[in-house]
Amino acid sequence: MRNLIKILLLLIGVLFFSNVNAKNYYLNDASTVGDVYCTAAGAAGNTGLSPSSPKLLTGTSNVLQTIFTAATAGDVIYIDKLTFQITTTPGAGYYLDINKAITIIGAGPSNTIITGNGTNL
Repeated sequence: MRNLIKILLLLIGVLFFSNVNAKNYYLNDASTVGDVYCTAAGAAGNTGLSPSSPKLLTGTSNVLQTIFTAATAGDVIYIDKLTFQITTTPGAGYYLDINKAITIIGAGPSNTIITGNGTNL
């Protein structure tokens, strides 16, 4: 019985501490209207590592792919209220290559809207 308890405690510890080094990234447009996760508007110079310093996700920059590339398995990307288009063509707007276990959380189906151009997705 003691061994079973030790094994259970070890498993709980491994599961609990496995995401200790996980990072949260925050992306936002230039507004805080209707935001759920961010407390500030996005800006290109922000770190994206806190709700008060979200990276700017507008225009044709590829910030989402940049954050996705920097992130490691277990990290979470919070995308606040905004609408943007992704493609599968590098250099064509918001290119996104999904190739690792990262969680992307939006501000809800009517708040975070991701669209494609209908030909590249």
